[in-house]
Amino acid sequence: MAGPFVILDTISGTSYLAMHSQLGVAERRRVDLAQFQVQLMRAGSTEVVVFAEQGKELGKAVVFGSRPAGGAELSATEVNALLANPERVEAVDTIRGRNLLAIARAMEVFGRQNRDLSVYQIRVAQDGENLIVMFGDRDRAPGTRGHNPQRPGFEVELDADLNIVKSYFVR
Repeated sequence: MAGPFVILDTISGTSYLAMHSQLGVAERRRVDLAQFQVQLMRAGSTEVVVFAEQGKELGKAVVFGSRPAGGAELSATEVNALLANPERVEAVDTIRGRNLLAIARAMEVFGRQNRDLSVYQIRVAQDGENLIVMFGDRDRAPGTRGHNPQRPGFEVELDADLNIVKSYFVR
């Protein structure tokens, strides 16, 4: 029995690339990324990816971060200083770790299309037990019919274990 279709997360292709470039930090820490929220933040001209354990108070959660430029991991002091000054920091995009992993899996198929990911918006939706990763034109106005031939929509359906079920272009 299929459940309702629900959009879980939406991020830009550019944000995904920055976040994905820092997955090695989470791997080195041996954390279950599905239990984390990942946020791309900008302080001036510096971008930082922050990983925060979901469902816990900030003071009790595991929090760490890194800079996409160079991949240097931030110290606890640097992350805390960043989070303590929200007026100086812009939250660019936020996504649940499990959905970031779903996009990474979907990129195995979408990447073969040789498309410029920076011009796409990525949505992760749940449809029953499956996840649908949708790559759509970031500049497409809501309600527009048809697709831009230079930026065709593409979807990848994944099962609960993030195995690819099917993929297809959207018209």
